[in-house]
Amino acid sequence: MKFLSSIALAFFVFSSVAAQQNDLQFYYSQAPFKMPLVTLPTFSSKTFNIKDYGGINDGQTLNTIAFAKAITACSAAGGGMVVVPSGLWLTGPIEFKSNINLVVERGALIQFTTDHTQYPIVKGAAASPIYGADLKNIAITGEGIIDGAGDSWRPLKKDKATERQWKEITATGIISKDGKIWWPSKAAMDGEEFVKQLKAKDAKPNDVDFLPARDFLRPYMVMFSKCDNLLIEGVTIRNSPKFIFYPSKCTN
Repeated sequence: MKFLSSIALAFFVFSSVAAQQNDLQFYYSQAPFKMPLVTLPTFSSKTFNIKDYGGINDGQTLNTIAFAKAITACSAAGGGMVVVPSGLWLTGPIEFKSNINLVVERGALIQFTTDHTQYPIVKGAAASPIYGADLKNIAITGEGIIDGAGDSWRPLKKDKATERQWKEITATGIISKDGKIWWPSKAAMDGEEFVKQLKAKDAKPNDVDFLPARDFLRPYMVMFSKCDNLLIEGVTIRNSPKFIFYPSKCTN
């Protein structure tokens, strides 16, 4: 049964890529200028189910290590599909490797933790929930959901909320002295001033220097840097701490 499921998953991915190529041809033919050809990433049909690497979909167990093990095993085998089946998967940041397709199946919810200590400081900001650098052929596909726990990071201005929304959200967290901004925590609110003072004192602060302001340093939801051949398709990405997708110096 597991073998048949792998065949079905591989066929689905192959069919999706073929359909995408047909869609791209339409845009190439209708564009008012010459568009460079986009090369879609391709992946091995080998599958690596997160359950086989210690993953537990109970919404309480932190699966950061299970994701890392599955991705490492997939990468060591030359790449393929890291499969996240139905269930609630609590996790910390997920670091990608080359030739990895993270397949979030229908009924699966990857829920990033609200415990901000799980997000290391990287270049003056909290690590993104999903990230990678200097990679080739990477994808996030499927019909599942990825939730960034953004409501545990984001402040809210009073003039951006309805009266009812403001009343509900201010039942927790903390309000600024002028009453205009709600913060998820005092640490997040104080972090803004801390960062200003830190940068004023030190032109080149290191990551450790930023630790007291971690709750203020909202990460991008998905951040890929200097990567080639990326695909995000089908999945629902919601509740981002900051911008949802931030590709930096990436191609295709």
